[in-house]
Amino acid sequence: MLAEARLITKRAEGRARLVRADPAALARAQDLLRSYEDLWRGRIDRLDALLAEPSAETPRRDDAGAPASLPPSVN
Repeated sequence: MLAEARLITKRAEGRARLVRADPAALARAQDLLRSYEDLWRGRIDRLDALLAEPSAETPRRDDAGAPASLPPSVN
């Protein structure tokens, strides 16, 4: 897969298979992956902030997790 992406090259030398990385290609791949990481971190941060906001549509719950308008269950 790395060879197909041209991040490395492989060549046979006798019984040995030599693998060489392409530093420029790896740097480009790292930049691309970093941009996706930044994108997803931003989205996750926004989702986290959204989920932390109280919502008027979400019913309030007591400490046990039951809706606040219902009495606590008795076992």
